[in-house]
Amino acid sequence: MSGKIKAMLSHLSALFFPSGEAPEKRETDCEYYKLVEQARREWQIARQRFEEMSDPDLIDSAIYAIKSAERRYVYLLRKAREEEMQL
Repeated sequence: MSGKIKAMLSHLSALFFPSGEAPEKRETDCEYYKLVEQARREWQIARQRFEEMSDPDLIDSAIYAIKSAERRYVYLLRKAREEEMQL
């Protein structure tokens, strides 16, 4: 009986995790994906705000926001690649 249960669990595991990844790894990848996607959106929003900026006194602030968001996005992408995550 124990052999049948192990075989069934192995089969189910292969169905749900075809690449052999553990659920924890997929969960971590998903969290990284959310962070990277959020950083990308923040970068896009910062660029949009800059384009819509009409007050010359706020241009420096908008440029700073763009650079900050871009650096965060690039950093998260680099970390995901180092961890060999599938984004």
